[in-house]
Amino acid sequence: MNEKNKDLLIYLLEGILKVKIKEVKYLNLEQNADNVSVKRKHFDLNLKTDIGRI
Repeated sequence: MNEKNKDLLIYLLEGILKVKIKEVKYLNLEQNADNVSVKRKHFDLNLKTDIGRI
């Protein structure tokens, strides 16, 4: 993930979830299979927030 996109993702998730996100850890990032036309958008996140982990 691009660092600029990470800031935008945190901003959007904080607005949707109504929590303050302290740390984001990307899990299970799918890699493109050497095919430029294949764009995968699935990944898991582990969020450390002010109310615990999500």
